[in-house]
Amino acid sequence: MTVVEPTREYGYRDLGIIQDLRRQYLDLAFGYHTNDLMLAARVYNLRHQCGTDANISAELDRVFTNVVNGNLNAANLQLTEIESKPRRRESTKNPWFRVIAGSCGVRASLTTACNPRP
Repeated sequence: MTVVEPTREYGYRDLGIIQDLRRQYLDLAFGYHTNDLMLAARVYNLRHQCGTDANISAELDRVFTNVVNGNLNAANLQLTEIESKPRRRESTKNPWFRVIAGSCGVRASLTTACNPRP
């Protein structure tokens, strides 16, 4: 068995070639393209960036459902909308050191037991 995955060096090139060959030799109606392959990485990155934000998680679940059902245009539009929203994520790993990440960057601050999070 051979597995072909995106790489840092060549990106999605090889997967795109496989799609093109399928379209050329096996299925003229094969409708997927190289850009469609990036949907999974976009969903993954947003899940990673947004942590446990329940609202965004629910939106990403809907995106996933659209991808699985083959509604890639809808999924792409949903992802673009989610990516355009400002996001805020707090790291809860260490209660003494709080990191707040937003769409403009990362800011860190020290907290104490006398100064609980709002």
